[in-house]
Amino acid sequence: MTYEMKHKPIKEGFKFFALNDAMTGYCFVVFPAGKLDKKKGQTWDIVEKLIKHLPGRRDRKYVACMDNWFTWPKTIMACTNHNVATVGTARNPALPFEINEAAEKKKEKDKDGKQIVRPPRSKVTDKRYNTLHVMDHKLGYRCFRWVDNSVVKFVSNLHYGTGNEAVLRPRKKPRLKEARDLWEKNVTLDVEIPQMVNDYNFWMKGKFLVEFVLKCRVMQNSNIVSSSNYAVILD
Repeated sequence: MTYEMKHKPIKEGFKFFALNDAMTGYCFVVFPAGKLDKKKGQTWDIVEKLIKHLPGRRDRKYVACMDNWFTWPKTIMACTNHNVATVGTARNPALPFEINEAAEKKKEKDKDGKQIVRPPRSKVTDKRYNTLHVMDHKLGYRCFRWVDNSVVKFVSNLHYGTGNEAVLRPRKKPRLKEARDLWEKNVTLDVEIPQMVNDYNFWMKGKFLVEFVLKCRVMQNSNIVSSSNYAVILD
């Protein structure tokens, strides 16, 4: 079974899901999307199926690092139920920061046909470079809004977002005009960034390791390209 992928160089291919170690690229399990049960093919079901293959997860400390295709509230709760921490980029449904414009435009009426007026929800609009906003989600994890070249959103039940979690890392000159002056003529500059961002960037390297292995060993035919989504694990 092939999938159409409009934003990929090759528009149609096979999709695989894999669970691998972020340090070595070791693959715990990989399976094609076509093998999924249609009744249990939701994102959180896929992640739960993957993390069940982690050896000794009840006695060892694992962190599931994933991109925003995976990080739905039910995904995070599924990982928590299996004693696995979570960190990853996130999409709006997992976050309380911004108004869901599509939902706001949807007109709601009561039984008498009168328009229901709901109180406005908070919205963060801060776009200053390297600023971090943190909010607690009602399900027990934390939501982060960090400004790099653009706004990046994260979820984590491992990080707190406090000042003592910041780490010094070399960063390229950003596109934001108000921040570029600090770099002067330098290409890079050591900047304190949130520990969560540093961890995410480091752990996601395992994704590219296993993707390379899949392309070289599993998909021998150059006309068939794996377009996979990965949950990357740090042991």
